[in-house]
Amino acid sequence: MSRPQPLPSTPAPQFTNGVDLLAARVGGKVISFSDQFFAEASNLMKSEPPVFQAKTFTDRGQLMDGWETRRHNPNEFDWVILKLGLTGTIEGVMIDTAHFTGNHGPQASLEAINMPGEPSAKELEESTKVRNFFLFSNS
Repeated sequence: MSRPQPLPSTPAPQFTNGVDLLAARVGGKVISFSDQFFAEASNLMKSEPPVFQAKTFTDRGQLMDGWETRRHNPNEFDWVILKLGLTGTIEGVMIDTAHFTGNHGPQASLEAINMPGEPSAKELEESTKVRNFFLFSNS
């Protein structure tokens, strides 16, 4: 088995020094997703850097340490709904495509909602049909 190659050194932004609100260890979890054929969406909640193991296959293809959907699925785009493990202010987001060379999405978007309890995917969809206003401070 070949050893993973280190990624080029890139300084991490200041927000990466804070608490990972999505980490599985603090209760982050997957609520719903469009597809996870090649690799599970729960991999998005790992705090440690992804690992690539060349020539390591599952019944679905190359083992990947991230969220990977079908390359040619019928959906216009893929999506995942995640529940943060902790309440807090989202100061930044990292989308790591380190080992998805050539098959990563060309763009991404992020939407957030503060909703009490354990809403279902349907309840979350319904909650977006109202006008919500948010004031961000420079604290």
